[in-house]
Amino acid sequence: MVLEKFRKLGGLQMEKLHLFAEFIIFAVVVLVYVFKSLEKKNIVEKIKKSFEDKERIYKVLSPIIRSGFITIIKIDVNGKIKFMSPELEQRLGYSKGELNDISIERISNKEELIIERQNIEKLLRGELKSSTMDKRIKDNQGRWVWFHCNYSTVEIDDEKGKEFIMYCIDIDWRKQTENSLSQSFELNELLLNSIDTKIAAFDYNGDVIAVNKAMEEFCINNKINNQIKKGSSFQQVHTSLSGKDISKNVKRITKVREVFTGKRDSYTFESYYEQSSKRNWYLTSVSSLENEGGAIVSYTDITKRKELEEKLVKSEEKYRRLLSLLPVAVFLCSNDGIEYCNNEGVKLLGLNGAEDAIGRSLINYVHTDYKLDFMDKFMDPQEFPICGSSYGTSELFINSVGESVPVEIEYTNLVSEDENMSLFIIKDISEKVKANNLKKAMEAKSKELKDAKEYDKVKTEFFANISHELRTPINIIFSALQVMGLKDNKINSFSTEKYIGMIKQNCYRLLRLVNNLIDITKIDSGFFNMLIKNYDIIEIIENITLSVAQYVENRNIELIFDTEVEEKVIACDPDKIERIILNILANSVKFTPEGGQIMVNIYDRSDEIQVSVRDTGVGIPKDKLNIIFERFRQVDKTLSRNREGSGIGLSLVKSLVELHGGRIEVKSDVGKGSEFIFTLPVRTIEDDSNLVDKASLWQENVEKIDVEFSDIYA
Repeated sequence: MVLEKFRKLGGLQMEKLHLFAEFIIFAVVVLVYVFKSLEKKNIVEKIKKSFEDKERIYKVLSPIIRSGFITIIKIDVNGKIKFMSPELEQRLGYSKGELNDISIERISNKEELIIERQNIEKLLRGELKSSTMDKRIKDNQGRWVWFHCNYSTVEIDDEKGKEFIMYCIDIDWRKQTENSLSQSFELNELLLNSIDTKIAAFDYNGDVIAVNKAMEEFCINNKINNQIKKGSSFQQVHTSLSGKDISKNVKRITKVREVFTGKRDSYTFESYYEQSSKRNWYLTSVSSLENEGGAIVSYTDITKRKELEEKLVKSEEKYRRLLSLLPVAVFLCSNDGIEYCNNEGVKLLGLNGAEDAIGRSLINYVHTDYKLDFMDKFMDPQEFPICGSSYGTSELFINSVGESVPVEIEYTNLVSEDENMSLFIIKDISEKVKANNLKKAMEAKSKELKDAKEYDKVKTEFFANISHELRTPINIIFSALQVMGLKDNKINSFSTEKYIGMIKQNCYRLLRLVNNLIDITKIDSGFFNMLIKNYDIIEIIENITLSVAQYVENRNIELIFDTEVEEKVIACDPDKIERIILNILANSVKFTPEGGQIMVNIYDRSDEIQVSVRDTGVGIPKDKLNIIFERFRQVDKTLSRNREGSGIGLSLVKSLVELHGGRIEVKSDVGKGSEFIFTLPVRTIEDDSNLVDKASLWQENVEKIDVEFSDIYA
């Protein structure tokens, strides 16, 4: 057994306790012998009288009994208990006298009872003067308590014969300890024999004194078992394991000897032996024995660990080469600065080598304008609390020669050897920035070209439209004059008025076209004059609407006006408001068929006035709503269109509304009609004069309606 040979190293204290107990028992036995010798000298008569009852016996032995170390049980020849020490009764949990006249067998263990009977019989026959054994006595709870018992006989008288006295020493704690130690030894031995580590114990001289199962099997397989049985040396065992003579390594063998002689607590080293071109590695651990010198040596097979380490080294080298070949810069940083920098990182920073970057902070190479942003993103400890989280951004670096380098940064947080590290993968995007700038420049040029083409297209359409718009009224005027010249003597006054009306309407149309062109030019150049004063906007719009009512009704179209508020004074130019309303109404009349409706509504929005002109005309397609207010744009671009127009009117309306600080929008459904909504801010200006004379506003130019409606032919 492995641990049997080490038992003496851990059991010295228990051995001392056992010797002490044996000494006490011996002393008690001596006392018994003294009593017997006194009986032979006729002093026994005095002692017999002192033992007449149980109390007197207890008084004589009380100095020993009161200590509680030794207790007494008095038994008659029939095995019945006649007396038990109070301390023992208390230890076993019985009341005083509870066990009197009870057979000792009732509280004795059956395993020890046979031996006990044999010893008592030998005492009765005089073959033994005393008997000693360890026995278990049952307590009041049914538990067994261990005692070391010494049996001896006492002569009572001729009638009663002999009685037995058991001197009991409580050894229950010792037995439990021994049992625990025994179980511990067995467990440790089981564990030692179940592990693959080879273990051997050597004495002071380096000779084997014990081995575990793994070592024993190894020795058998390697045919060195006989040497171990004879006490082979550490050098022989180690040579068998490692294939190398340790004595040749002076430094190593010196340290091993220091452990064996107690000069050193332990020593550990690695060694290997080659077998079939394969290295088998062992970790040898030598630990000293404290008492008589010597050591315990363990051999742990670390071949797999060594293979993994070699693979790790090769893998690390491979990844280092890979990192050095990456087309991006890689920086590994700690609180002490840059810990690693690959070749691309050296190139990015314009350094001579990686050693120039080690220990320096990466922020030293960040452009001044980006330093605060860099610190917020990458140096805040709360930014990336979770290992493995990543973040990407664009920054500007400055290399060692002062050149600006635009970069993209990928960042991740990681833990290496219990230290927080930051991994930066930085890509030089100089070429990408140049490409993006070139792309933007090309896109800008393309847009300019597209805008130029669009402008050229609009200009061409405009001139074609203007040519049509100019030619049409001129042709009508010229035709009317020709008819009047040919029929000068034949036409009556009615016919004359008809042709004069045609000439006047087309002159108005030309005048409207010219006025719109002039106004747009003035607005673009910033020379358009606005005569802003405080006016009642409700009355202006109502009067304009009523002024065209007759004209609209003549076309069999119903015109409805409604307002939420009767009066609202705002700062505006009434002439421009008139052109806005007339232009929108003319547009609604132009595209509303007979029997339709045009509704003009005014809504008070507290700080704004909202005007809505809604018709039940043909409507505008959804895809054309976004161009309706663009200059020179028309829904129907054909020269054969049913309704005339230059495409300037609504664009001018939008400009006039915006000059008032307002806004305009259109809603439309094809076949259901359109709604033009413009909003003006409610504000007034300081004006020395009162509101302008309401009557004078509408007497100045009665022909304005004819001018704005000149596009509409009966």
